[in-house]
Amino acid sequence: MSLSDSILLTKVILKDDHLAFKKLIERYQSDIRGLLLGLTHGNKDITDDLAQESFIRVYKYLSSYRAKAKFKTWLFRIAYNVFYEYCNKNKIIQSNIDS
Repeated sequence: MSLSDSILLTKVILKDDHLAFKKLIERYQSDIRGLLLGLTHGNKDITDDLAQESFIRVYKYLSSYRAKAKFKTWLFRIAYNVFYEYCNKNKIIQSNIDS
């Protein structure tokens, strides 16, 4: 039986359950990698780094998740923000990425 996101999130937040967080990563890593792979035009090295940073931030800021949107939506926003910050840090112009 697969536990819901809300149950896994509760376990992580209240009990610092690393196994529950691992299940969340396994559930969403291919979706996040797919998003980032598209944004980086197939650059797997950058995608790997950005995906890892995204999940680190999710873990770090999980207690600030307020469930106003689905967890997946919140997660995707974090991943996009990580990508955007990467572009700014490396002075990558958005039009170059989108073309």
